[in-house]
Amino acid sequence: MTPLNFKIREHLAPADLEFVVGTLGGSESERDALLSLLSDPSESVAILDHDFLLQAVLETTEHLPITPRLPDPDLADYVASVLAEFSSIARRTGPVPELLYSVDLLEQVRKASPYERFFIYSAAGNRYLFLTGIFPAFLERRERRWGAPGLSYYEQVARSSFQAAREHPLAREFALEGVYGLLAQRFRDMRRVLNGFSDSMVTLN
Repeated sequence: MTPLNFKIREHLAPADLEFVVGTLGGSESERDALLSLLSDPSESVAILDHDFLLQAVLETTEHLPITPRLPDPDLADYVASVLAEFSSIARRTGPVPELLYSVDLLEQVRKASPYERFFIYSAAGNRYLFLTGIFPAFLERRERRWGAPGLSYYEQVARSSFQAAREHPLAREFALEGVYGLLAQRFRDMRRVLNGFSDSMVTLN
């Protein structure tokens, strides 16, 4: 069992490749060279951090199916993997009840082995990062109409979950100490980045 594969930069979607090559490549030979470099993870990081790409994102008025820019490349990869993991569920069903309820979290942790707890904490943090980042208005409506837990509640659960995952020995084994530490410390900032992304990408009926 392993946590999310978060090296999204190493598995760019065709639309992402088209955007990068179309922005940075001039001639056909330059585009071919860029595609070759983007297939090499050691080269793709520098290309994806190019200032021209950021400028193109900021200046375009068209819809762009790209990952929001976050301050750390590994953090950006991880958040992108969370979106990929949960967006297919949300497209089919919306924020399903299994994603909303957290009351069983402590019970799961109590029954789990020390090894299993890492994955429970990680999954809980990912779940509520997605919910608070992509569906904040939905959570706020539930709170207003029915007195359900709101954004601040889910933020706290997510922050505590990522902190517990960071402190687990397996976080070091999977090289996730830094990512989980950032998510625990700056969860609200990360959530707000996704909120801005969600405003232009997601419509929830």
